[in-house]
Amino acid sequence: MIDFFKNNWMSLLALAISLIALFKDLIKELIIYKKNKKNLKKSKITIKYINKKIVISNYGECSAKNIRVYIDDTPILEHKDFAVFAKQIDFSLLTSQNSIGIKHLEYMGMQTNYKIKVIYDDENKKNNEVEDIVNIF
Repeated sequence: MIDFFKNNWMSLLALAISLIALFKDLIKELIIYKKNKKNLKKSKITIKYINKKIVISNYGECSAKNIRVYIDDTPILEHKDFAVFAKQIDFSLLTSQNSIGIKHLEYMGMQTNYKIKVIYDDENKKNNEVEDIVNIF
């Protein structure tokens, strides 16, 4: 038995190194798989202005919950241009591949751009934040 190890030590060393490399690659693939699986369960919120509405869309793979919208750092339910229409909308849940459209008041001398911030929760994290500037005209 000792002669076997003496004669084949290089082959046994190569086998050990190969097994270590195999386990290292398996662990790396498992980590990548877990990260990708976690990334699939995110909400991806976008903000756009379409057809005289501010549209908040969720293009992610999971629902966004507890959505808070701020316009120029004012909660949307208190903003003079949006509060009337926003009170009719349920901001508790925005499911995957859906949108919320929020109208605004139009009047002479109104502001032409707004800083909009959306804060929401999803399966991965609480208080996710998206911010954008929307031009009305």
